[in-house]
Amino acid sequence: TFVHEVGENALVEALKTTFRMAPAAGGVVVKDGKFVSIVRHGIPDLPKGHIEKGESPENAALREVTEETGIGNLQIVKALPSSWHCYQVGEEWRLKRTYWYLMESGEAIQPKPQTEEGITEIKLIGNEDIEAFLKGTFRSISEILGKDLHQVVTK
Repeated sequence: TFVHEVGENALVEALKTTFRMAPAAGGVVVKDGKFVSIVRHGIPDLPKGHIEKGESPENAALREVTEETGIGNLQIVKALPSSWHCYQVGEEWRLKRTYWYLMESGEAIQPKPQTEEGITEIKLIGNEDIEAFLKGTFRSISEILGKDLHQVVTK
């Protein structure tokens, strides 16, 4: 395969010269057979954000989900698959790996959208809403986490 021919380190170095790495972390908060989604700039999404220097992906996910949704007392249940996507900021290309975690909260969900981040709405997505969510969200989320999200709402 290509990776074996050029070597994994060479491939990683080529990616690093092409893209600025932008690690992020987020969560799928589950409550009563539904999961929490946000609407950011009109697009259904899951709460996530950048990992700060020296911060673990788990701590970043807990912090970002709380900041973006107002939901406190979060605990990570398990890690979910990571997603990858690239985007352009000015002339610079960025490659974002997002670490995802399944989470629960011991509190009643009383969402407060982080409007300064472009979040206008927080919704609980159940079995009746999941197909519309998956169709409207980013492809990286629907393809990587779609199966896990379906399992949440069909329990």
